[in-house]
Amino acid sequence: MLLISILAATVLAVPLADRGNLSGEVAIEAGANAIAVYVDTNRDDSFDQRFHLTFERHDPTAAMKFEREIDPKDPVIQGAIPQNRYFESASVEFAPGYVRVVSAGEALEFSVEGKEAAEWNPAGARVWRWAGFGLSHTAFESGIAIKRAGRERSVTAEWCDASSDCDGGDTDGGGGGQTTGGSGSSLCDSGGVGSSSCSQKTDGSASCSVTCATGYYACCKDTRPPTCKCYRG
Repeated sequence: MLLISILAATVLAVPLADRGNLSGEVAIEAGANAIAVYVDTNRDDSFDQRFHLTFERHDPTAAMKFEREIDPKDPVIQGAIPQNRYFESASVEFAPGYVRVVSAGEALEFSVEGKEAAEWNPAGARVWRWAGFGLSHTAFESGIAIKRAGRERSVTAEWCDASSDCDGGDTDGGGGGQTTGGSGSSLCDSGGVGSSSCSQKTDGSASCSVTCATGYYACCKDTRPPTCKCYRG
C-alpha cells in the first residue's frame, strides 16, 4: 500500500495532462448548476481526479421525463442525464472542453459548448450528453471517499467542506469568488480576461485546468487545492 501511495504521488506530481484516458471507480453527482465526475484511478478508496461541468440551470427531474419520451431508435439523449451515478469500473476519456465516461455499453459525455467529443455511438449503446460553459479538471490525492451505497454524505459535500471551490453564487459564471471592476483578472494566477482556458499547479502535488465557452473567461488560482473556474466576461 505504501508503494502504491508513493507511485500515485509521483504520478500526480507531473503537470496535469490536457488530454488522456483514465480508468477506475467513478461517481457522478448532479447539482443545481453543475455536474461533477469523481475518479479513483489507483483503487485506494478515495478519488484523485475530479471533472466539474458548470451550466446555467439543471432540472433534476428532466432526465427521467426525457428518458420516457426518447425515441428508442435514437440512443443519444441530449440535455439530460441521470441524477447521480456510480460505476465500480469505468473508463474516462478527456481533452480540453470535454470528458466522456464509458461503462458497460453506456457513455456519459460532458462538454463546453462547441467542444463536443468525437463521435462515440456503437450499436446498442446509450449516450447521455450535456453541454455547459465551463469544464474544469483537478488532480490530487483528496482523501475523500468515492460515494457508494450506504454513504450518508455526497462526495461534493465533502469536497466543499475541504476546499474553497464552492463559495459564492453562480452569477459570476463560475461560482465562488468576487471580481475586481467587472474583470477579476487581478485574482487570477493564470488565465484572466480574454483567456478561454488556463491551468494551475500547486506544491507539485495538485493541478487543475479549465476550458470556458464564449462569453466567459478562464481564471486559475493558487489555492489548496488549486481552483480553475470560468467567469462572465
